[in-house]
Amino acid sequence: MRELANEGHMTKHRSRLSWVNVGLMAGSLALAAAACTRVQEDDPASGTGGGTATSKTGTGSTASTATGKGGTTATTTPTATGGATVATTGTGTGTTVACQGVPADEAAAANGMATACNGSSVEAEPLPVDMIILMDRSISNGYAVGSDTATAADAGKTTRWQVLTSAMAGLMGNPAAASIGASITFFNFDGTSSETDNCNAANYATPIVPLGLLSTNGPLILDAMGKKAPAGLTPTVPALTGAFQYAMKAKQADPAREKVVVMISDGFPTQCSQRSPSDVVNVIKEASTAQTPIRTFIIGIGSPKSMSSAKFNLINYAAAGDTKKPPFVLDEAAGADAVATQLTNVLLNISKSPLACVFDVSPPDANWVVDPERVMFTYKPSVGALQEIPKVASATTCDKSPNGGWYFDNPVTPTKITVCPCTCSNFGAGSASVVYDCKPNITIN
Repeated sequence: MRELANEGHMTKHRSRLSWVNVGLMAGSLALAAAACTRVQEDDPASGTGGGTATSKTGTGSTASTATGKGGTTATTTPTATGGATVATTGTGTGTTVACQGVPADEAAAANGMATACNGSSVEAEPLPVDMIILMDRSISNGYAVGSDTATAADAGKTTRWQVLTSAMAGLMGNPAAASIGASITFFNFDGTSSETDNCNAANYATPIVPLGLLSTNGPLILDAMGKKAPAGLTPTVPALTGAFQYAMKAKQADPAREKVVVMISDGFPTQCSQRSPSDVVNVIKEASTAQTPIRTFIIGIGSPKSMSSAKFNLINYAAAGDTKKPPFVLDEAAGADAVATQLTNVLLNISKSPLACVFDVSPPDANWVVDPERVMFTYKPSVGALQEIPKVASATTCDKSPNGGWYFDNPVTPTKITVCPCTCSNFGAGSASVVYDCKPNITIN
């Protein structure tokens, strides 16, 4: 929140999520897509008690070169028809421009085929989403809705914390929310201005209420909120770092459900050595492009004056989070009840709107044995011809393909398909399909 931080000694704690910025490549007709790759592994505790991530160089699993039905080895890089990823140097947020796949018939012709392969096609189903909720509980959340000062919380006016609690109760009371997965972590950690615990990322790597279905842990979340009172400053960077570490481990343990971090705050980091908005952007960006990527949704809560000042911070945070969604800014001018309803609806929409970049591997029937070398991914826009999306070796290979791409989470026993950022940006009102028993016509290693 927007409090004044102590001027005392500040100890730096930051997740060392390594990243390599891959430069833009020129295509024959357009710029090829660029990508930023960060590799994150389980983190040992640092000497100061803060969680750190051990950086390793990893390129993922290498996909073997597929052979087309016409007998031609499919290792061609098609002509670029898409756009490029443009890195914004000042904020690090970046903007991903859509890139189209290769027209299916052209892809088949590259391998001597007259038409595209007719395998068993199944509509690609995005994974359900679990929310790792990171909730700001600093002092200004004890202020009355619409106010920037503590005095306005007198005379029985509704505080932001009461609104947040009411919104969570509303979410849990919604019949559609029973199967929603969620956890909750509060920041700061101990409700004081001390940096010993509040700036320690490890303290946020274990949620107050671990991830589970709201039908089970919903009452635990409400109970946890009831035991917390708004207090202290806002250690945004270490809180996000710990939340990302938890989300990555949860995603590795349960790949059948996508994990996202949902940060609810006013956008002003006020504690720890990394308390610049650019520091917040960097840690969000590092997580969204890690080897186990975690996307971040941003929800802004604060007075109209506060939200007006924070809007550029919130926009940059949301862009770095790679959800293709702007920040959701709650309208406190509408009153406490309206804000609670807004937040309930936003959380419900996040949980019920699976990300379009990660898809389940679901063969036509339970007896089907998936051959990873005979899986094709296609996209049919609402207007236009069927596109084949190239198969790439891993996330780090996305930058080599001007026509985007897709890759398995595991090349031997795949459970999900992830598409490259520029491919994800291309998806609109059309439909994506996983085609089984068809070798990809285009593979890029």
